[in-house]
Amino acid sequence: MGSPDIAASEPEVVIGPDGLPRLSQAYLDAYERFMQTLVTEDDRPVDNLFSAKQAHLLIDSLYASWQHPRFGRRFIATGNVGVFYAFHQPPVVPDMFLSLDVTPPADLWKKTSRSYFIWE
Repeated sequence: MGSPDIAASEPEVVIGPDGLPRLSQAYLDAYERFMQTLVTEDDRPVDNLFSAKQAHLLIDSLYASWQHPRFGRRFIATGNVGVFYAFHQPPVVPDMFLSLDVTPPADLWKKTSRSYFIWE
């Protein structure tokens, strides 16, 4: 069985032993191989001191003070991080971005956790 083209195919869904649908192991393996090919950092400086200060001020303020009126709302606010919006497309790298109702990954050292992937 060849590896599926992640961008061109629908994920293969199988029924697990518990009767619940899940992604096939072949698809998960192909997805992991695809993710390992992405360049998530290149260590090139792309910002100037003033804009970096502005972005940090906004990001730090959000984390220090923003609360939803009824419950703590989860979010990610950061900047100069690759935002991958489509398979086989280069990421955009905004000075700052905010994503609501998401939980940051637990292990930031994993390659698949170092950037922001819209499809995840």
